[in-house]
Amino acid sequence: MSLEVSATPAAEQASPVNDEEVRSVIRSLAGALTVPVPLVSADPAAAFVRDLGYDSLRVLEFVQNVEEAFQLPPIQERALMTIITVSNAEELVLKLLNARAIRSVPDGLER
Repeated sequence: MSLEVSATPAAEQASPVNDEEVRSVIRSLAGALTVPVPLVSADPAAAFVRDLGYDSLRVLEFVQNVEEAFQLPPIQERALMTIITVSNAEELVLKLLNARAIRSVPDGLER
């Protein structure tokens, strides 16, 4: 499954993050890996292991898909430990994308 978030390189993405678009992509990615039958979109309150049937390898596959879809560097292990539900993943990715957008704003043009 290949989802393109943007054709613009990460370094050039300084526009504000569209929260709903990010959440939609994450829900689609999470749903695509559910077992035994993939879902179109996962419920934000769904727990990866308990509700979606993920095992540790499937969680890592999901994280890699998210990193690739949003052009993120590898997510640190400490942050990964906070991802229990789809909503947790959404919040973490939004936080990382917003931090990247703020860092890419030229000096003197802070929001």
